[in-house]
Amino acid sequence: MRHFVLGLLAALVVTSSARAGELLWQEDFNATALSAAWIVREGCPAEASAEDWLCYSQANVWVADGKLHLRQTPGLERPYDGAMISTYRHGYGWPAKDVRQAWKPPFVVEARIRFSGADGFWQTFSANSVDLPAPTLEFDIAEMRGAKESYQFCALHQRPRHTRLGTSLPFNFATQYRRWWMYVTDSAVRYGVGMNVCGTTAIPNPGRIGIDFVAKSADPLRWRWAGIGGPLLDTAGYDVDWVRASRP
Repeated sequence: MRHFVLGLLAALVVTSSARAGELLWQEDFNATALSAAWIVREGCPAEASAEDWLCYSQANVWVADGKLHLRQTPGLERPYDGAMISTYRHGYGWPAKDVRQAWKPPFVVEARIRFSGADGFWQTFSANSVDLPAPTLEFDIAEMRGAKESYQFCALHQRPRHTRLGTSLPFNFATQYRRWWMYVTDSAVRYGVGMNVCGTTAIPNPGRIGIDFVAKSADPLRWRWAGIGGPLLDTAGYDVDWVRASRP
């Protein structure tokens, strides 16, 4: 209990400054191409939210003007092409293959992001435990329904449990860049944006954790959550200014 309380107190201190603690890794997207830390997903997966609806296109992820850009566009093989970029490889089983960047607790990961308010647009800043034999720990730092610009859905997918920590925010997340963060200890995870805390929940030892960004939609008739708020737009996207990991 003492360790848990101290960890939560430390989170408040660490998240008050984007540069607090020992810097482990940083990406400013100032080059003309993505660094070797990232893997861009490609292809048409059989996942429930993508089947007959969405493929991933490398053309929808690019770096320009010091920003990472992710887009959903009209698709070639399926109705839509989305975008996904991560520090480990998706779609080849677990434990994750080809891990480029991942960190053991305690650590803070944060990114400065301008999300979109587009209806029906599913956009995330998330993470996964890369060492487990199945994707049993998924951390949703920021998961957005674009139709509700004051709503942040942060959650821990911990099979068979799913802890939802969604909260209304005191601002419109689609109007400007803001700093979204996750603080992980060996026993707990806390999410937030700026000085606003989304929630805290207990976790087991998660091992190493890598991060990803996703821009997509899903069939609103079969996947209600992603389609809430109205018709999907042909093109929608969001931008990331920087991302970093540090040791508190």
